[in-house]
Amino acid sequence: MNHEREPNLFTDEEASPFKQFFDFKKFRKTRKAILSGDKLYEWNIKELRDRGYLAPLYFNIQESVFVALPSVVIIKIIDWRYPKPPDASDDWELFQGTFGALCAFVAPFVLTLLASILAKASLKKNDLSPSKIDRARKAYLYFDGAYGLYLQGLLSLVTSLLGWAIWMSGQENSQEPISSEIGLILLLFFLVLLALQSKITLWNIPRQLFKINGYSGQSSPWFKYSYNLLLAVPAITVVNLAFLAFLSGILTVFMMAIKQS
Repeated sequence: MNHEREPNLFTDEEASPFKQFFDFKKFRKTRKAILSGDKLYEWNIKELRDRGYLAPLYFNIQESVFVALPSVVIIKIIDWRYPKPPDASDDWELFQGTFGALCAFVAPFVLTLLASILAKASLKKNDLSPSKIDRARKAYLYFDGAYGLYLQGLLSLVTSLLGWAIWMSGQENSQEPISSEIGLILLLFFLVLLALQSKITLWNIPRQLFKINGYSGQSSPWFKYSYNLLLAVPAITVVNLAFLAFLSGILTVFMMAIKQS
C-alpha cells in the first residue's frame, strides 16, 4: 500500500474535481469497478488518479448531479408550459419555479451528506479509529453512488413532480388545476421508490460496510447503523431544504434585478 501524502482534492491541480467535471467516462469506469467488487476505497487519491478512477467524494457528488439534472430540466419545461394563475406575482412564481427545480437535488445530496455519520455508525465503539472511519466513509460514498444511480434519478424526478403538483393544486386560481388522481399516483410512485432506496441504504450498503469492517451475522452493529440513519435523514433533509430555499431566494432576487434592469 502506498503511504505517501495524498493530494488535496481542492488544491492539487491534477486531483481537483473541477478539472474533471462531468467526466462521464471516468464515472462509468469507476462505477463498473465498484459493482465488480474492486476495493477502490482502499486506494489513495494518487493511485485512483493514476489508474483512471474517480475519488469517492467526487464520484458520489458527480452521481448526485447526474441524477438531479434531468429532473431540473423536466420540471422547468413543465413549469414553463403549464398555465399559471392570472394573479400570480412574478417574483413569487420565479421563486417557486427555482425552488421546485432545486428540490431535485434533495434526495441524492441527503444520501451523500450521510457518509460520515453512517461510516461511524457502521463501526462498534471499540473499533472507532480515524483510519477505519475514513475507509468506511470512502466505501459508503462509492456504494451509494454505484448502487443508487438509476433509482435516485427516478426518486429525484418523482419528488420534484410531487412537490410541483402539490404547489399547483394549492393555487385556487389555476387555469388547469392538478387532479387528485395524478397526485395520488405520484405519491404512490414516490413511496415505492423510497422503499426501494431504503432497502439499498438500510440493507445492501450496511452489509457491505460491515463486511469491510470485519463483522458478520449477529456481531454487526445493525441497531446503531439503523438508529443513526433514521435520526439523521429528517434533520439533514430539513437543513437541505432550508438551504435550497435560501439559495432560491438569492437567485430570485438576482434574476428579478436582471429582468428589471
